[in-house]
Amino acid sequence: MPRPRLKREPCDCADCREGGPPPPPSGAAAAAARQAPPPKSLVLCLNGVLQPGQDSRVADLPHLHAAVRAGWAGLLACRAGGPALPLQLLGLPAAGVAPAQSLPDRFKQLRAALLTDSADVAQAGKLAGCYAVHQLDDWPAPASLAARICKLLQVRPWAAGGAAGPQPAAAAALPALATILQAATAGQGAGTVAAAGAAEEEEEEDVIDMLLLSMEAASNSSGSSASNAHINGAVRPAAASSGEPADAASNDSNSSTQASAALEWADAVLSHLNQAPGFRDTVLLSLVVGPGQQPLCQQPLLAQEQPLLACDSAPERHQPCAAVQPAAAAAAADCPPVRRPLQSYQFAGQERIAVDAARPALVVHRLAGVIRVDAAAALDLAEVRAHGAAGCILAERLLPEVAYKLGRAPKYGA
Repeated sequence: MPRPRLKREPCDCADCREGGPPPPPSGAAAAAARQAPPPKSLVLCLNGVLQPGQDSRVADLPHLHAAVRAGWAGLLACRAGGPALPLQLLGLPAAGVAPAQSLPDRFKQLRAALLTDSADVAQAGKLAGCYAVHQLDDWPAPASLAARICKLLQVRPWAAGGAAGPQPAAAAALPALATILQAATAGQGAGTVAAAGAAEEEEEEDVIDMLLLSMEAASNSSGSSASNAHINGAVRPAAASSGEPADAASNDSNSSTQASAALEWADAVLSHLNQAPGFRDTVLLSLVVGPGQQPLCQQPLLAQEQPLLACDSAPERHQPCAAVQPAAAAAAADCPPVRRPLQSYQFAGQERIAVDAARPALVVHRLAGVIRVDAAAALDLAEVRAHGAAGCILAERLLPEVAYKLGRAPKYGA
């Protein structure tokens, strides 16, 4: 027999007085959490930047460090012997091999655009099913690139009510974006403007859900002249001339110089993006910093083995009080040691995966109302390992995680 429904006793609360549910919280963060409208995504991948002994905490990267403090940081594990990091992000099992499913098929007709300076990554984007792929000839000026990103993602100021548009409250901030656009146009030559205009005409009317920007630190080989000229107003000299011996020390110096220049360039790009009204409130930023060719540490950074764990071996285990110590000792004697469970980055479905334990990548997500905030305070490997809360996942699982935040992940179960 059906259960009788409980009689509702009205009280003097706001719900009973108004006869309906409480109004949803207001603000840009609450609107992003409700996906009203769904946020856009920017995945910025800097490959070959992490170097052995690198300490980014002392570098002058205020905007990158601020993004870490306002977001969630963790590690990405790359497959051992697999393709380059950008190709693993796109889901390619090997260079030149298309994934089993394209990005639109995996993520509810997601439209992803790819900007890259690498021919291999551009080819991988086409194989992965990117809606548009554009190969960059050089590292673009931060101001012009920020303006193009805002145009592709149709970044607009957030307005009360969930709509994105130039409302009176945000109208005063529009000149900042106009200044960025004007500076970008002024910094380009006539031929570059014409070429960019032809490429942007086809993008202007399209709706892009995700923009992937992949840059190789090694391609910025001229001492980062293109980027530093726009950042510092001066061109750094090349790290080594053609007449110098290409020994290990000079190669390490070149790699460090390229890595520092790439981080400074990314910091300048993020600075211009943060000035665009609505970018912080409507765009999910995912920053990926990939390792170079050398191992980042002598010891593996990602555990591969399953060590034995005794029930009383955890240092943070609370000691029992004196009254229950005999019973606790007996239980410990009857509890044999067990092996540490395999971690999620060691599996792809039910397949066991071997990862490069000495060369993980860093990942940082930021969007108020969607991404939690952890205790990490700088874009640094040691800092993220100690205080980041995102843990470690396979690099190929990053886009599914971002798609879930955009409301584009397939639904499982009932």
